[in-house]
Amino acid sequence: MDFFAAQEAAKKRTALAIVLFAVGVLLTAIAVYFAVSIIFHRPPSEPIWMTPIEYFDKNLFLLCILGTFSVVLVASLFKISEFSIGGVHVAELTGARIIDPSTRDPDEKRLLNVVEEMSLSSGYSMPNVGIIENEEGVNAFAAAISPRDAVVVVTRGALNTFTRDELQAVIGHEFSHLLNGDSRLNITLAGWIWGLFIISIIGQYILRGGSYSGYSNDR
Repeated sequence: MDFFAAQEAAKKRTALAIVLFAVGVLLTAIAVYFAVSIIFHRPPSEPIWMTPIEYFDKNLFLLCILGTFSVVLVASLFKISEFSIGGVHVAELTGARIIDPSTRDPDEKRLLNVVEEMSLSSGYSMPNVGIIENEEGVNAFAAAISPRDAVVVVTRGALNTFTRDELQAVIGHEFSHLLNGDSRLNITLAGWIWGLFIISIIGQYILRGGSYSGYSNDR
């Protein structure tokens, strides 16, 4: 495997992802414009799905573009700041429980020992270790803003299923995310995706409000 070629390909995919995200926000803003335009220009007696858009409202279009980008930006920064409290906070949001170093559970002790071994081997400070108790699926992740708040989490299903060697391989993989800064990048990306998703949530509230309003008028 050519490491440098793979690294260059990863950079290109990252650049493409950024461009696609920007395009997604722009298309969302255009969709918002059409939705708002239909709502404001629809004759009261005409069903919304039969409403033609008769003209282009430049001011409304610019307002929708600016409004959509502002909402996405504010929501993204808010979520990123929430995640920036630390990796432990992110882990707790998933329902993980941080393992007490003095635990007497043999599986949890095995996990702590494996993480400590990987910490010493990699030169990375010992992270917090968490477990998602009620998840029988096999999964694991790492989260960190800095080494001081780093956490490695596995599901109960992974802990019960993996042998010690298999668990060591999984933890080694998660340490690679911590060492290369992937965890910080993932937290940032999650914040930006949330900013885009908030538009959908706002739209659902508006549609529900419109449905209740229409129901009330019909009565």
